[in-house]
Amino acid sequence: MSFWTLRGRACREAGVSFCLYDLRHTFATRKAEAGVDLATLGAILGHNGLRTVTKYVHPTRQHMRAAMLGPAATISPQPQDQAYAIH
Repeated sequence: MSFWTLRGRACREAGVSFCLYDLRHTFATRKAEAGVDLATLGAILGHNGLRTVTKYVHPTRQHMRAAMLGPAATISPQPQDQAYAIH
C-alpha cells in the first residue's frame, strides 16, 4: 500500500479533512508569498531540488495578481472575512 493511501486512510479514521503533513504545503506557500526564494525554502523543507519544492508551493490568485501588478501592489488580509485584498 502506498504512503498516500495510508495517509488518506489515517486522516479518514481520525475524522479530519487534513493531516499534519498537509501543513507543509501551507507553510511553503505562505513563505513563498512572503518572498522566501525557492532554494532557501527547499533547504528549510529538506528537499534536494527545486522541482520538489514547487510541488509544495500553491500561489493564490491574489498573490499572482499582486506579482503581475508589480512592487507597488501589496497583499493584506481583510479583517472581516480574512480574504486577501490587493492595495
